[in-house]
Amino acid sequence: MLDALLDCPMEKALAELPISREIKSALLGECNDLRKVLDMIVAYEKADWQSFSNAAAIAGLPEELFPPIYSSAIEWASNILANQ
Repeated sequence: MLDALLDCPMEKALAELPISREIKSALLGECNDLRKVLDMIVAYEKADWQSFSNAAAIAGLPEELFPPIYSSAIEWASNILANQ
């Protein structure tokens, strides 16, 4: 949703960010390992359990491992934002 927040195309929004090409590619919809995980995250956040299950299978990640990993990531991001 970076493009919507900045009101510009995703390509332009990502151009200025110091992130790897692989991350940029995933965010632009190109198929790579990170995109597979991103699809899983988006499906999980939308509670689209069928898509989540499909994305988990494609990513090769057991579904039952995802909730604690997701929770830890949210906690980490919250701590980063709280300390700014």
